[in-house]
Amino acid sequence: MRMDLYPALFTDLEFLEFLEVLKKSGAVVSSVIRGSFISLLVSLVVFLLYPSFLPLFFHSMLLFILYLCLANNLHKRKKVLESLIRNARIN
Repeated sequence: MRMDLYPALFTDLEFLEFLEVLKKSGAVVSSVIRGSFISLLVSLVVFLLYPSFLPLFFHSMLLFILYLCLANNLHKRKKVLESLIRNARIN
């Protein structure tokens, strides 16, 4: 059974452990996005100086878009968990 699909079945301890893992993975994703953004900027500068490096720029741009999609997915999961926590506290 996957915990992220059935958060209502968590015990309190399991839920807190899952939230810690989610926070750590969020920090990893944000640092990867920062790194890919810096890579994108460096690739743009290299492309402007040496136009033959156009594939490097496109590769960096595609990686940046991929990391943004990953972060968006993580953000959606976080919003769902926050709403479940709010609903559990109300009930």
